[in-house]
Amino acid sequence: MAIKTHSWVRIKRGVYRDDLAQIDYVEHNQNKVVCKMLPRIDYKKVKSMYKDREPVQKFRRSAKGRPAQKLFDADLVRSLGGELKKDGDFIIFESGRYRNGFLFKTLAFSGITIDGPKPTLEELEKFDELPENVDPDLLPTDKKLTSDSIFTAGDIVEVCEGELIHMTGTIISISGDKVTIVPNHADLKNAGALDFPARELRKIFKDGDHVRVIQGKYEGETGLVVRVDDNVAVIVADTTYSEMKVRPRDMQLCTEMNSGVDSQGMYQIGDVIEVDQQTIGYIVRIERESVRILTQHGKTQSVRNNAIVRKLRCGQALDSQQNFVRGKDIVNVLDSGTQGEI
Repeated sequence: MAIKTHSWVRIKRGVYRDDLAQIDYVEHNQNKVVCKMLPRIDYKKVKSMYKDREPVQKFRRSAKGRPAQKLFDADLVRSLGGELKKDGDFIIFESGRYRNGFLFKTLAFSGITIDGPKPTLEELEKFDELPENVDPDLLPTDKKLTSDSIFTAGDIVEVCEGELIHMTGTIISISGDKVTIVPNHADLKNAGALDFPARELRKIFKDGDHVRVIQGKYEGETGLVVRVDDNVAVIVADTTYSEMKVRPRDMQLCTEMNSGVDSQGMYQIGDVIEVDQQTIGYIVRIERESVRILTQHGKTQSVRNNAIVRKLRCGQALDSQQNFVRGKDIVNVLDSGTQGEI
């Protein structure tokens, strides 16, 4: 199998053994590739390395297991005394090259596996690459998909194989793997309803459609379709106004809007929660069994519902001029990476 840019591979050896990586660049003359991967950095070791702000030992992997995969946190490394350098749009730390939180590592062809296990949806979501540079229909899923779970009455579909390829229609009924549609083409109006195997159909959406995500990373979210590119739809979420990239097969037309409240009614977007003694956060997204928060450190992270300590009551605080600040007040940021923003 040829080694190509954007291909998914697995690492053979070392701390990243069996980890998923994406080829960023191929050096055919030297039989090497530059791989994009999630770093495994033990930040506790970084802290001990730079005790008294001087390196006291070479950065090594602990013999006991390996650190968890996590995007490179330059602010945390700086706070621990780590020394960072810049090389174009890369950050250099301990000879590692990082960009947008990912490690870019040069490896020999012999250090990677091209035909290993296919990436899982969970792995691809960590790369935030789904479904860019990859055919989503070839990916494994943790759910067994049937015509009943993919399609529903009222869906607009297109025939993707057979004699009537490219014909569009509206689903009126589903029976097992048989889907019955009414053609939208004027010349076929008198033909009545037509039956197709589910595998010969695909959902289609247009800009302006209001949809609900029925499975995947954004399951339960609703929003407006703003762009459709091949097997990818870009949706603006009703609650957070953030963009979501979703496969058309994972969406359904709907009229109702997401309330922004979790399934048990305990948390909603805008709540402030305590995760542990060092972390509080503002809920910016409700997910299936977790919430995504913006912490007091300016970072976003996902927190499972059962890991939330409590919901905090937010009253008021004092700003830099000792004036009271309350919820929904408009403020000017004076000192942070977002200085000057309102």
